[in-house]
Amino acid sequence: VDLKKAQARFPQSLPARDPSPSLTSDLRFRRGVGLLALGLRPQAVQLLSSIETLSLVESDLEALSDRLIAAGGAHHAVGMLRRLPLWRQAPSPTSGRLWRLAFPLAHKQAVLDAAKSQNVPPALLFGLVREESGFDADVDSWAGARGLSQCMKSTARMVARKHRVAGWSWAKMREPEMNLKVGSLYLAGLLKRFEGAFPLAISSYNAGPGATRRMIKARPGFALDSWVEDLPIRQTRKYVQRVLASAWTYASLYPELGGLDLSNLKIIPLK
Repeated sequence: VDLKKAQARFPQSLPARDPSPSLTSDLRFRRGVGLLALGLRPQAVQLLSSIETLSLVESDLEALSDRLIAAGGAHHAVGMLRRLPLWRQAPSPTSGRLWRLAFPLAHKQAVLDAAKSQNVPPALLFGLVREESGFDADVDSWAGARGLSQCMKSTARMVARKHRVAGWSWAKMREPEMNLKVGSLYLAGLLKRFEGAFPLAISSYNAGPGATRRMIKARPGFALDSWVEDLPIRQTRKYVQRVLASAWTYASLYPELGGLDLSNLKIIPLK
């Protein structure tokens, strides 16, 4: 897929569509917008995220997502927009703004700083964080992973000790900057280990380097796209597909992120 052609599907400036009267008359929306104007962001998120969305038209979803993201509730907007049938269709000239709301640049500066410091493609880090946590800095998974990059405690401790991350503690993994620093360090290490092959690094982020090496040995010489489609661990297969798709979408939506180099399509030899 040509990145420039993909980027052309998303006009860079589209006017916001006006929400319908059904949304503007909703007291929760009106009060939430008012709280946001007063700088009361957590209270605004609480009200806005309580609005039922099943019957909302696209212009209402745009307006509600826009306010949620502005109030710091990007994870609510991402979760809400994931369910749209829009993503099963080709992008249209009028849907670019809704795509950007579904794939927001939440925690933008922290993500960009972490990506730059570890030489990780920003689009890849944005895609990973979106699929790991939906940009919810406070979330803990059922398995115990924490925060934006969803590092496990043992992994985060290992990375922090290896790289001598100043001030690290497990409690601080709820802070976006610390979490992204540790997560990007871990991702950068995996990219280095697998010579920049995104699918292998992402597979390792989910299943671990050992499991990924075993899956490589079971299918030597496969092109990486075929290797991903044939991964025996369903959860890892779906995870790699989602993160790669999300990263490519970020590269398509936001040319300023610098794109993605997908030229390495062969399984690399193990050393």
